[in-house]
Amino acid sequence: MEEGLDKLLVWYTSDAAQLARKMANFLTEERSPAVTGTLYFIDAMDRFPLTEFQKALPHEGHSQIYDNVRIMTCLDMEELAAMVAKISQSTQRARVAHTKDASIAATRTLLVLRGLDVIFRNSMLRDASLAHRLLKDVMLRLRIVANTTSDFRTIALFPSNEASEIAGNLNEKPLRKKPKLSLGQGNSLSHYLSKFYADRTLV
Repeated sequence: MEEGLDKLLVWYTSDAAQLARKMANFLTEERSPAVTGTLYFIDAMDRFPLTEFQKALPHEGHSQIYDNVRIMTCLDMEELAAMVAKISQSTQRARVAHTKDASIAATRTLLVLRGLDVIFRNSMLRDASLAHRLLKDVMLRLRIVANTTSDFRTIALFPSNEASEIAGNLNEKPLRKKPKLSLGQGNSLSHYLSKFYADRTLV
């Protein structure tokens, strides 16, 4: 697994080239006939960094890797919960299949989640209680599948300009868990995820 890529990472970045390189590295490292890497890129506004990704991983010579890239658009928490459930189930099935038959390729999965603040806000406008519940369900599911499947990683992306409120406390080290606070008490969504779900936060 790529160094520094935790089970659940909150990453403040607006650098498309850096993101593309991280995704490309994940898909190419440890690649062999016995290991298949899959990338799921979920975004609220269809902003997959295609140009940068193609520079980091040219299609020529890597067409089979491109076949394992899934780009998905999501507008609300209900959609996201359904997508994450399907990805989780697919990952678990692949793990079980490989456990039963070693000739079936092992699966490495990277889920990149971009625009979660937009997705969450869209749901908040309709039903705040449901939006909070689905957010917790999604994050817990991602934690569970990462804990039960050794090669499942999630990156939650947020714009780099949102990191100013906590940048001085991070220095790329895990955040200390604090008493639980609700989003209604002035916490940004990214800060909330960093406190209660992420293994690490990068600025």
